[in-house]
Parts: sequence; C-alpha cells; structure tokens
Amino acid sequence: MSVVERLSAEAAIGKVMYEYAAACDTGYHGDVVASLFEADGEWVSSRGFHLRGRAEIAAHITMSGLERFAWAAHHLSNGAVEFTAPGQATGKWLLLQHSRMRKDDLFTVAHGSYLVGFRCSTSGWKIRKLYLRVDSILEVNATRYGTAL
Repeated sequence: MSVVERLSAEAAIGKVMYEYAAACDTGYHGDVVASLFEADGEWVSSRGFHLRGRAEIAAHITMSGLERFAWAAHHLSNGAVEFTAPGQATGKWLLLQHSRMRKDDLFTVAHGSYLVGFRCSTSGWKIRKLYLRVDSILEVNATRYGTAL
C-alpha cells in the first residue's frame, strides 16, 4: 500500500467513525449508524449488548435515542488505524461521552474506548465489528444542582 493509499484509507475510516458519532449525537439515527456496518456486522458492548446485522443495530441505536438518551456528545480521540491485510483494518479510539438521560434527570459522563474492525468493499469502508468498552460512568442529578442541562 502506497503512502497516498494509506492516508486515503485512514481518512475514509476516520470519516466512518465521524459519521457514527454524528448520527448518535444528532438524535440516535439507527438507520444511519447501521448503514456504516457490513450487512452482518456486529455491535458489541461491555455493558452486555451483542447485536448482529443492520436491523438489530438500527433498532438498538434508535431505541437508545427514544428511551435512554435525551442527547449525547461523543468525543473520540487518540485514533490509531492498523492495516491487517489488503482491504482490512482495525482502529482504536478513546471515548469520552457526555449525555443527558431521559429518565431520572441524570447527566452522565462516560469514559471508554472503541476497538473496530473494518473491511473495504466496492461501497467503501464498512464496520465488520465494533466493540465498545465502557470503563466508567459518572452520574450527576441535574435537578439537585439547579441546572437545566
């Protein structure tokens, strides 16, 4: 892989992760998130979720916006992409997520990381498997502090 091909692929993979975060941060658009995965792609979380296929992923992400999160802001940093074979890569990102929960009037700050497998096809880079590891969640009752977050 030439330097130009590598940089182009890294930018395309970064764009997939940007689109993933943006789809969550603008209302948890499950259909958009699912479109970033291969047809039989997997979304796995250390919080006990294991979703397979675009339909399951779309339903879970949409539910998260309708039932769990009033809003969220995903901050991804320290991204690193490694090409493991022609047309295949893995990426790692740190996650800091601020969010407002629909129930209990809680504001949360979560810390964790993403480990993501990608594959390139004729339709571009898609997620094969996304693993979200949540290391900690800080919950603050917004009403207690008199703040409308």
